[in-house]
Amino acid sequence: MLRKLRQKDIKKIMWALVIVIVPAFALWGISSVMQSRSRYIGTIGKHKISVSTFRNYEKYFQMLMFFTAGADFLRKVSNQELMALTWQQMLLIQAAKKENLKASDGELLKKLRSLALLNHQGHFNQQFYLSRLRAAGIVPSQFESFLKDTIAVEKLIKKVRSAVKVTDKEVFKLYQEENEKAKISYLLIDYNKIAQTLNPQEKELRAYFQKHKDNFRVPPKVKINYIILPSSQLTSLYKFIRKSRKYSLEQIAKAFALKIESSDYFSLSEPIKNLGWVKKINEAAFSLTDNQTSKPLALAADKVVIIKRVGRQEAYLPTFKGSEAKVKKAYLENISHQQAEEIARELIKIAKQEKINTLEKLLKHLPTKQQKFITLKTSPYFGHYSYLEDIGLNKDLLEAIFHTRRGEIIKRYFSLSRGIFIVKVEDFVSVDKKKFSQDKEKYRQRLLNFKQKLALQDYLANLYKNSRFFVSTLP
Repeated sequence: MLRKLRQKDIKKIMWALVIVIVPAFALWGISSVMQSRSRYIGTIGKHKISVSTFRNYEKYFQMLMFFTAGADFLRKVSNQELMALTWQQMLLIQAAKKENLKASDGELLKKLRSLALLNHQGHFNQQFYLSRLRAAGIVPSQFESFLKDTIAVEKLIKKVRSAVKVTDKEVFKLYQEENEKAKISYLLIDYNKIAQTLNPQEKELRAYFQKHKDNFRVPPKVKINYIILPSSQLTSLYKFIRKSRKYSLEQIAKAFALKIESSDYFSLSEPIKNLGWVKKINEAAFSLTDNQTSKPLALAADKVVIIKRVGRQEAYLPTFKGSEAKVKKAYLENISHQQAEEIARELIKIAKQEKINTLEKLLKHLPTKQQKFITLKTSPYFGHYSYLEDIGLNKDLLEAIFHTRRGEIIKRYFSLSRGIFIVKVEDFVSVDKKKFSQDKEKYRQRLLNFKQKLALQDYLANLYKNSRFFVSTLP
């Protein structure tokens, strides 16, 4: 869990009350719900949610964000985000009611006075408040009921966060992982250097091909035509689809003045030309029949793509001659990896038996021919999450380094992309305990905030899972 604290890519959406993680499904496809002819567009537990009920909650939530952060902030919130956050707020309101959490009239008044745009020189601006609600077609008593529910949600979130605890051991571990340094020397048994000495004959390559035929089987591939639309046109697109009933890629392209692009043939695991690899798009391409057009698919936060499959190639096994270059490459990789592992096993065996503690001495136990495959290097000082030359960022190796004593050779080898590594820990720079005592509370608060966010994420995930939450989608 502490390792996660280092990740920079935790996706957050800020709403007026709390930072929460909105499930990915809620950020996409939700706008199609509003085009549904069904009276009910979703359920939360036993409660069916009508279009009008959802629209009212959406208006209340939008107004709350306006009063809290202003029009500039509100303009930055997309329709998809607003819809997703509204569903989430409705779900949390139901959860708060189950916990019997409520807000008093006094708490409501305090909340109203705390909203930035309603606080004018320390006084509640009732005239502005009522005029904004009137302009949005919102009845004050209904908005205030929603605001009371929102206060109850705040209490629920506070309850979840307050249950989180942080121990001194966890704080020290975080400090240690961010401040401890190590220095290593290592032997790199280079795959490429071994491969360069190999000269397989056709007989060997044919035998390898026969033994590993399935590795060279070409998977099924498909080809698509596609168009890309900005997400801002989703509402217009869904209206067009519903009006057309039977629609084609060509009809949509003509209606929206879009150019139809074409891909090359690609497999399920290959990126699509100019689109990249998006799992749902690749899967959709393979689920279609030839000349069938897909529903809109999310390409990015602000783009959607519609695809039409125009061809399919079935899987097949090529002849040896047709794949000789691939066979040779695979053969060289296989043999060079095998030989590198044999050398590494021998070196680890010698290090254990002879109790050798320097890599220079260890290297001399190998024949000169094998020594040519190996490079001896020393690293600069680095931390628990550092990117190392030749090695990269390897969790398994870094953990082993920081759990080995100074001056010891790690008694196992590490197979990485460039080759096999045998590592000796040369030195450590331990944490400064005096400095830790000075920074302890700062680290405690950081860790507490992080664990509270994780707890809230977990709570929300379980809430979605256990509440039988369901949103209708376009048929």
